[in-house]
Amino acid sequence: MGNEWRLPRWNNILQHSRSDAIIGVRVSPGAASAPLRKPGYSYSLLPIAYSLDSPAIPSIIISPRAGRKAELMDFLQPAGRRDGIMEAEVIRMNEKYTETAVLRTCHCDMYGDWRPSSILEFMQETAGTHCALLGIGRDVTDRLGVVWVLSRAKVALTRVPRMGERVDVETCPLPPKHLFYPRVNRFIDERGEVIGRANSLWVLLDVAARRIVNSDEVLRHLPDNSAVDPGIGMPATVRPLPGEALRQRFVPGFADYDLNGHVNNTRYLDWCCNALGHEALRDGRLAAFDINYDSEILPDAHIDTELVRDGRKFTFCGSENGKRRFAISGALAERDR
Repeated sequence: MGNEWRLPRWNNILQHSRSDAIIGVRVSPGAASAPLRKPGYSYSLLPIAYSLDSPAIPSIIISPRAGRKAELMDFLQPAGRRDGIMEAEVIRMNEKYTETAVLRTCHCDMYGDWRPSSILEFMQETAGTHCALLGIGRDVTDRLGVVWVLSRAKVALTRVPRMGERVDVETCPLPPKHLFYPRVNRFIDERGEVIGRANSLWVLLDVAARRIVNSDEVLRHLPDNSAVDPGIGMPATVRPLPGEALRQRFVPGFADYDLNGHVNNTRYLDWCCNALGHEALRDGRLAAFDINYDSEILPDAHIDTELVRDGRKFTFCGSENGKRRFAISGALAERDR
């Protein structure tokens, strides 16, 4: 690549990943040395937004595959640098990843509380960045012909943070179960208090066949987090409440779809809040919710939804041609004023 590699001033973004990894930042084209492509290692491009030395400089994560220890000299070739020093090193990483979320207006509802769909957005993005750090980012899954898809999620907050607050979003993968890849999240406020937890089940979707598959290569990159306490337990199957339902039919719009070609997992919570309406959410907030993604919603779908209320409890389900596509259950709590 003909570029110099050095270790920048990393902050907490590189304190949370997997075991041994070599981290570099590409700078000054035509400089003295470059990383060498070697067998037994995986290469992932970290999103430019997380390259901390400069917003315009991408970062590369080089991770050893199973049974191999990262060796710095596998990659670095001194080639006439004036000071003769190679500014790179092997960094010991952890099995968790934490990112600080600064809640802005785009993350909050009309009352200034953290919007439920935005919670899922941060869970999605931190999981994606962590996967890149583990060596199984989007570049790797694209090569394998698969994408990460959220199957189920469970979220419970003891306090809803408000606009302007900083929240640490911690994510950690657990050992896979059958075709499911569990993740646990903790939400920690500026005082260091855990204000919420979330657990989710992810699957790998074969892009061509549109079916769930497994991957030995992905499995090899996952850390051993079998001792991690899942906290609130894994998301359960959502069963619709009995009672009279508010029914609606609509066609998802262009903005509902994501890079994977289906409705993004975060949009279902927005649909749910719209169905609950202003009156229910003026004094209430989603204290906890479970969501099941039974099957993906593709473009041109016509979705029939049913909202059932039972006091503060509710279920919100959607189907297409009689086949259930998603289901949400939850409970409203009084807003913190």
